[in-house]
Amino acid sequence: AAPQHTMFPSFQKALSRSLPSSRLQWCASSTFISSQKRSYRPKSLDKKKVTNPIDPRFLKQQSQEIAQKLQKLQNEHDPAQVFELGLHYLKNVEDKKEKGVELFKVAAEANYSEAVYILGWCYLHGEGVPQDKDEAMKWLRKSADQHHNPLAFFTLAELTEDKPQQKELFMKASKRNYPPAMYELALLEEDIEQRNYWMNQAAQHGHGAAMIEMGINHLYGYSGCAEDPVTARSWFAKAWKKATFKDARAGLYAGDCYRKGVGMDEVKPKKAILAYEWAAERGHPMGHQRLGEMYEEMGDETKAVEHYALAAEAGIPPAQYKYGAWLLRPEQESITEEQKEDGLRNIRNAAKMELPHAQYYLAKLIVSKAIEGEDEEVKNLMKSAASKGYTPAVVFVGDCHLNGEHGFPQNIRAAVHQYKVAAEQGDEIAQYNLGAAYMNGEGVDKNEEEGARWLQKSAAKGNVKAKMLLRDNDFVCSPGL
Repeated sequence: AAPQHTMFPSFQKALSRSLPSSRLQWCASSTFISSQKRSYRPKSLDKKKVTNPIDPRFLKQQSQEIAQKLQKLQNEHDPAQVFELGLHYLKNVEDKKEKGVELFKVAAEANYSEAVYILGWCYLHGEGVPQDKDEAMKWLRKSADQHHNPLAFFTLAELTEDKPQQKELFMKASKRNYPPAMYELALLEEDIEQRNYWMNQAAQHGHGAAMIEMGINHLYGYSGCAEDPVTARSWFAKAWKKATFKDARAGLYAGDCYRKGVGMDEVKPKKAILAYEWAAERGHPMGHQRLGEMYEEMGDETKAVEHYALAAEAGIPPAQYKYGAWLLRPEQESITEEQKEDGLRNIRNAAKMELPHAQYYLAKLIVSKAIEGEDEEVKNLMKSAASKGYTPAVVFVGDCHLNGEHGFPQNIRAAVHQYKVAAEQGDEIAQYNLGAAYMNGEGVDKNEEEGARWLQKSAAKGNVKAKMLLRDNDFVCSPGL
């Protein structure tokens, strides 16, 4: 039987911090170390003992006292205490990482389980010691073979490219109840039943990404799961509130459920905002994007712009468009020239990412002479936006073909084709233009009944020209028009 693996409490807490990645490779980064560093920078430290816990000097003093106590305990040659002192140096004292690794070596040579693993980790990532993969593999294999450490099995699996061996190592870590290994094992499984089993096991053990996966499966009926919005929302909510290995995407999925009322009798905007804020706080820029959308819907422009700005800074195209358009609004009298340049930069970035709204907006700026640009640029931007089905761009391309403008050749049939696409999307002007084309037989075979049908649709939306054309051709408007 494998020996019982007991993680040293402080080390376990440090390693339990999750990353936003769906493949939680905490063991392949220094996140758990850097996240523990002190954020304060005390100007001085009086000799007098500080007792106020709010005073940053108190933390510094407390840290020094801990180090002193551990230094005394180290003299008793207890490998657990030696390890804890090494961990203290590695996490909290930037210029003593090398000392921390030396202490790990002492504890590892005394066969202390956690020290064996963390020493391999340090060699693997060059923390407090020159990076040495061979030395890292030696200690990681020892941790796996002699101590059956699930973290070692998991790290070795991540380092191998041999799929069968990788699967075997993930399986060993999974059988020792390590959730990230269960999740990775589920992703490797080709058998649906086995995949669902290990995904469910990872979710039950608090793995956020696995909980999200279970939610998605039940939301859309994937992987043999029954389509069940209530169960899906429940998994997303658990991933948001209860996961041990957290995933920032959980806040997005849970927020979307509360925002749209998925699996519920009513929408819950307040809970949606809390979920999106949670995702944003954990570094997911789409949390800010969603918050911007919600505050915009609620009419709170100040908060909406604030979140759009943060999402735009992270490179989210819809946020870049929203924030840029807000900065470039003509009524923004207090906006400086520098801010306007920032707005244009955001619009251009969103257009480069093929966002049709931004492409259309940028092209219209050139057409209106608000910024410099050539007809060729207008043509390319509008064609790209229209090809994605963006209705205003489709109508614009139709108008350009009708009149032979902005680099588009005059082509009535091409214009009518564009109007038909936009008309089917519900655009009233395109419906009027298409109806008129059918009535007059321009760019299409004359068909007064088809023309009247499209004119009726446009007139129903209040288009006066459509109403007049119907009456001029002795067609009766629908009741109320």
